[in-house]
Amino acid sequence: MKTSRALIVAFGASAFVLASPCSAEFNMIVTIRVVVLNNSSATVTCRYKKNEWSAPLTVPPENQFSVRVADVEDILFKCDSPVEPVVYRLKPSRRYSLLRSKDGIIRIREITPKIM
Repeated sequence: MKTSRALIVAFGASAFVLASPCSAEFNMIVTIRVVVLNNSSATVTCRYKKNEWSAPLTVPPENQFSVRVADVEDILFKCDSPVEPVVYRLKPSRRYSLLRSKDGIIRIREITPKIM
């Protein structure tokens, strides 16, 4: 009887460890930023989409747009003219820049692969 009682106590302790609050940390969703720097000389108006399109956001030159997303969640991003009329898929933990190309059109380019 003493042996089986010890096994029950050991099993109960294991179940407690598995159900403890510490184990919940592994199930948390980590949020990370997506950053778009406006390195063009123009003030731009942009929107992003996580679940639905945001209200228009004005981003002056030398400023940035930033949004927190889950570490596995891409967002859609688009801007009004003079930015190229494309819907961009932006990845978490990345930095992007609005840059004017040689043809005069402002486009988004990834500039840094990872941020924290």
